[in-house]
Amino acid sequence: MDVSYSSKLGWSFWSYIIIMLVILVPITIFIKPIGITIIFSIILLVLTLYPVLLAIRTKYTFEDDKLVIRGIIRKKEILYDSVKRIVEDSKDPVNYGLIVLSMDRIGIYYGKNGYTLISPKEKKEAARILKSRCCDAKLN
Repeated sequence: MDVSYSSKLGWSFWSYIIIMLVILVPITIFIKPIGITIIFSIILLVLTLYPVLLAIRTKYTFEDDKLVIRGIIRKKEILYDSVKRIVEDSKDPVNYGLIVLSMDRIGIYYGKNGYTLISPKEKKEAARILKSRCCDAKLN
């Protein structure tokens, strides 16, 4: 049976949104030439909407034989048989995308050199499912 979780939204996501709105909006308002104001407004809109869309669209689906990670554009599939190690409380500060939705993440090492971080809302339940389906993986 497939189980899906949306992404958890942590302080890293909310601080990014607040910075975009609180600091950049006034800068955009006080720029005088209208052409530059329009350009800054478009850039601000894109930089604010991208993480919101990412937050809405990111889903982690635990299927029978694989984990499917869906974002805005990409879809990644990780076969449970290929998972080598699971780190339940990953403190890895590295961001492999443009935006970190949450720092409360699970690290998954798979394949020859594959590594990904996931941040499902129900992290403990997702980790339990992952551990039960990745029988050969080391757990940290």
